[in-house]
Amino acid sequence: MTFTDQQRLSDCGTTMANTETSNRFRTGNAAVEMTIRLSVAVVLLALCGMLTGCSFERQWQEATRYSYPEQELAGCWEGTWQSDYNGHHGGLRAIITKQGEGYYDAHFHATYAAVIPFEFELPLLVTDDGQAYALEGEADLGWLAGGLYTCNGNATATDFVAAYSAENKDHGTFTMQKKRPCAECSGSGMCGSSGSCNGNCSGAAGGTCGSCGSCGR
Repeated sequence: MTFTDQQRLSDCGTTMANTETSNRFRTGNAAVEMTIRLSVAVVLLALCGMLTGCSFERQWQEATRYSYPEQELAGCWEGTWQSDYNGHHGGLRAIITKQGEGYYDAHFHATYAAVIPFEFELPLLVTDDGQAYALEGEADLGWLAGGLYTCNGNATATDFVAAYSAENKDHGTFTMQKKRPCAECSGSGMCGSSGSCNGNCSGAAGGTCGSCGSCGR
């Protein structure tokens, strides 16, 4: 082997080593970039949640002051959400209002990682057979929140169970119970999310109890 051949082999090896190093650098940069993007997304969701959370709390406290028809889907609902895709879960509340015959609007407020709030509105197409409601709806929540969301489920006068799925492959279940007016409880009790009374709302006839345990008048 001539000196020239040896030099060529050396140059080839150097080029391959440089290429491998460059690829590793690009891979490392891609991982860092993805981490940064995810971190920014979480921060943005948290900021959006904090900005809109106070608005929902006001709406929730106002809505819990009203006594909705007992067999009506409209009202205040409270429970949990559970992802079957990644195991995440959290608290869930919803204010459901009737927009027309067979049409409702559900304003959801969820918590992620126990402290990060997130809310969205979902129009619902509802059919009523006299005993239960069948419901379905969809809304585009934007790429940051998972894209297009669909929701299908059933509800009675007291329970709400629906399956959800998102464009980002997340899917799971919403499970909620309807909050009842204090006047419907035996004596003057407070109705929790489970619909049971715990006797904390003395003299609150005609009012309802908010999630914080205080009674609306």
